Amino acid sequence: MLRKLFHRLRASLRRGKIESEPERELRTYLEMETLALTRVIKYLLFNVSPIDATTFASITFPLVIVALLASYTPARRATKVDTLIALRDE
Repeated sequence: MLRKLFHRLRASLRRGKIESEPERELRTYLEMETLALTRVIKYLLFNVSPIDATTFASITFPLVIVALLASYTPARRATKVDTLIALRDE
């Protein structure tokens, strides 16, 4: 156990960053998803590069706004409810 920890620490110090196994798996997964997404965009959008920043921004920005509104509206409504009354009804 200690030998494995020492080996991981020594290897990570050579890279300059300590990286755990879940972080490495997450990074690999995100890289694969990004690659798959660019290939999908290449086939779905005509005359658009799969790494076109304007296209990504014009698609991402409205989706982020909708997601923020979808989470903000119920949270705002929930703050107006008295907690004692809500608990008493259950």
